[in-house]
Amino acid sequence: MRFTARWQFSLGTMLAVTCMYLDRFGEWRRVQIPGIVVWSERIAARKNEVPAYDTTLLFMDLPDELRKSLREFSYHLAEMAEAA
Repeated sequence: MRFTARWQFSLGTMLAVTCMYLDRFGEWRRVQIPGIVVWSERIAARKNEVPAYDTTLLFMDLPDELRKSLREFSYHLAEMAEAA
């Protein structure tokens, strides 16, 4: 996962990312995914802007119940991309 953060994280830092998605039954589900920071570099900022950092997380082995939730989440993202 790649995102922009206001903080620079040390490589190897463990972060827990929480995502919400609408499942196939129309219910909101929350999934917490642990990841390891593998990249965190400052992005060039304009004068008077808050510093930002390009950050990449690597997701390692996930518990089975989390894998199922993540598959459903990925499926939902794919549907959204197709609709756009």
